Amino acid sequence: MNRSLSVAAFVLGAAVVGWVGAGYVGLSPLALGMTALIGLVYLSGAFELLRFDRATAALQRALDTIPPDLPDAGAWLRGLPPSLQNAVRLRLEGERVGLPGPALTPYLVGLLVLLGMLGTFLGMVMTLNGAVIALETTTDLQTIRSSLAAPVKGLGVAFGTSVAGVAASAMLGLISALVRRARLQVSQGLDSRIARELRGFSLAQQRLDAFQAVQEQARTLPVLVETLQAMMAQMASQNEALHARMAGEQQRFHDEARSSYSALATAVDASLKESLTASARLAGQIIQPLVTDTMAGIARETSALQQHVAEGVRAQLDGASQRLDAAVAGVATNWAAALAHHEQRSTALVDRLDASFAAWSGGFEQRATAILASVHGAHEELRAALAETANALAAQTAALHSRVADSVQAQLDGLVERFDARAGSVAERWTQALASQERSGQTLASALQDSLEGFAETFGQRSAALVDQVGATVSALQAELATRDAARQAAQSEALQAMVVSLSSEWQRMGAEAGGRQQAVVDRLDETAHALVASTQAQASRTIEQVGALMQTAAEAPRVAAEVIGELRHELSASIARDNAALDERNRIMETLRELLDAINHASSEQRQAIDALVASSAAALERAAAGFEQRMESEATRLAATAGEVAGGAVEVASLAEGFGLAVQLFSDSNARLMTSLERIEGALEKAMTRSDEQLAYYVAQARELIDLSLMSQQRIVDDLQQIPGRSAASAVEG
Repeated sequence: MNRSLSVAAFVLGAAVVGWVGAGYVGLSPLALGMTALIGLVYLSGAFELLRFDRATAALQRALDTIPPDLPDAGAWLRGLPPSLQNAVRLRLEGERVGLPGPALTPYLVGLLVLLGMLGTFLGMVMTLNGAVIALETTTDLQTIRSSLAAPVKGLGVAFGTSVAGVAASAMLGLISALVRRARLQVSQGLDSRIARELRGFSLAQQRLDAFQAVQEQARTLPVLVETLQAMMAQMASQNEALHARMAGEQQRFHDEARSSYSALATAVDASLKESLTASARLAGQIIQPLVTDTMAGIARETSALQQHVAEGVRAQLDGASQRLDAAVAGVATNWAAALAHHEQRSTALVDRLDASFAAWSGGFEQRATAILASVHGAHEELRAALAETANALAAQTAALHSRVADSVQAQLDGLVERFDARAGSVAERWTQALASQERSGQTLASALQDSLEGFAETFGQRSAALVDQVGATVSALQAELATRDAARQAAQSEALQAMVVSLSSEWQRMGAEAGGRQQAVVDRLDETAHALVASTQAQASRTIEQVGALMQTAAEAPRVAAEVIGELRHELSASIARDNAALDERNRIMETLRELLDAINHASSEQRQAIDALVASSAAALERAAAGFEQRMESEATRLAATAGEVAGGAVEVASLAEGFGLAVQLFSDSNARLMTSLERIEGALEKAMTRSDEQLAYYVAQARELIDLSLMSQQRIVDDLQQIPGRSAASAVEG
């Protein structure tokens, strides 16, 4: 519908301009050139509106093809025309900015009217200049009539450019209104899509999401505290179970150690007894062959000695017998002496042999007795030494067992005390930290909730008051403008009507006077030719003066209108510049707010990450500690020393966990402090922004009032000037 109307309006305007231009072909090159210029301006405006309408259609197509689950608004924005991307992006972000309109068309609409008026003025100047030249160069009445008739006919030609300019301006304005209406409809569709499909990309939705995230975080903090308390209770129960298990394992270890040491003592006693018995048996077995061999050797030596002695005695006896037999025959006389001597020597030898044998037998018995005594003494000493060694070993074993048991008990008691103290201190610190964190979280949540509620209430009240004030001001201004426009239109209508009536009466009166004068001139033509010429010249001079006055008045009216339009344009430019400056200031404020909101979101995300990391690290540390404790207790059931080391390592890990948890709590407190500082800065910035917005609104209202007053004053001046034109014409006619 809009496109058909736009095409029809364009064709109608082009037809009017072409018709006017066709009428000037071969008649007035100047008017034809002005008409061609009007046509070019009209075509340039139509081309801009065509591009504007195509951009609107592209935006409508993009809105119609929005998917229900749009992942990213950037790709969709890149599919829009470049002239609409920034404005649509700002609308998505919540900025109340309008879509861009035609840039040159409003100016071209006014320019077409001015070009038509310019062509008319140029035509009038040339036509009236020709009339003045004709009046100044001739004195014949018929020639004067023909000279005046040609310019009057040329005025219609001159006003044709005005017709072309006004028609082109009207059609271009109609097309501009139609495409603007289409753009407004598309803008409304964009607003509806922003409220539905594109709501997730708006700044208000992001603020709402951030606020909901803060509320969710505030709701999560008690759950986190409860979770940590449950974890602490679970850890306390695990510690109690671990302590009980350690106590049971220690008691079992003591029982096993006691039974092991008892078995060891019994085994050592039995082994000592067995070793002593075996040693005695081994010593007897070792000594018995020695004694047997010694006695056998002694017996063998004694037998050999006896045999040797017997052999020697036998040899001696045999020799003696031989010598005796030999000597019996030779020494018969000395037989008795030799026999006696032999008997003595035999007796002495036997005595010596008996004595030596007895001495050897006594020495042997003494040596055997001494050897047996020494062996028995050595055995007794060895037995005593073994008994003493066994007793000392038993005493040392008992002392070592006692020392080991005391040391282990002391280490375990100290370890349990340190672990209980460390666990109690850690639990107390965790309880205090959690209570402090809960209090700070509740305080922060309540303060944030109060601040947000106060800010929302204050912002709502100020916004409502501001909207009411602006609405009242706008309504009052609209009512006042409507009243003044109605009065101005009525006054203009009355003034124009009066001016038309006065001009009609003046023209009728001037026509009657001219007819009377012409009749008088015709009656007295033959008599007073010279006087007629003089009178005609005087009348021509007066007519020229009247026409000059009319031209000056006609020139003054556009000049005044141009001055008023220039002043209005200047005021509008200044107002637009001030509005742009205010918009820039608001954009900077919104950028500051966006940065602050980004900082809040970043702080919230950091806080959430810190909390998540804290929970994850706490859970992981607790799981690691529990797993480590279980593994250590399983390994410590068999090795007490390893148990003490692992428990000490577990205590160190618990201490490091407590330090890490304290550091995390400190970081969380610091992040909360930074968040409170950021919120205070935001509140101050919002208060400054509201104060500045109130000041700017008051300034805008004052500027609007001044602009309206200036517009009314300029319109009043135009009305006064228009009302003074009939008086000036009447005064000029009276003077003539």
